[in-house]
Formats: sequence, C-alpha cells, structure tokens
Amino acid sequence: MDEEFEPDALLERLRVIEEQPLETRAEALARVHDELRRELDSGDRGDRGLGDALRSGAQEGRGERP
Repeated sequence: MDEEFEPDALLERLRVIEEQPLETRAEALARVHDELRRELDSGDRGDRGLGDALRSGAQEGRGERP
C-alpha cells in the first residue's frame, strides 16, 4: 500500500480537502476516489485486483456469478 493511503495520511489528506471551497473539494475528492479505486484494482491478488475480488464476493453473496 502506498504511504499516501495509510490511514493517518489519508485522514489528514481528507481533512485538508474538507477545508477547501466546494468546487475544489469535489475535484479533490474525485481524485482521491480514482486513486483509491486504482489501488484496490491493482492489489496483489493473483490475476485479480482487490476490487475484482470484492465485487465477485459481493456477487457470490447474492447468488450471482462474476
């Protein structure tokens, strides 16, 4: 996991973002979202990223196939 996604670093980053004006805050939160998604999708899970594993697990819980 990248240092910027460590819990304390992420919380501090989010605190800084929350202090910004709404338009800037929305753009910054969208960037964080995209970065976190890439981090999840690139996780070391064999052929699948963590995001894929989570999605398939959720689908299996609903009786669906990935």
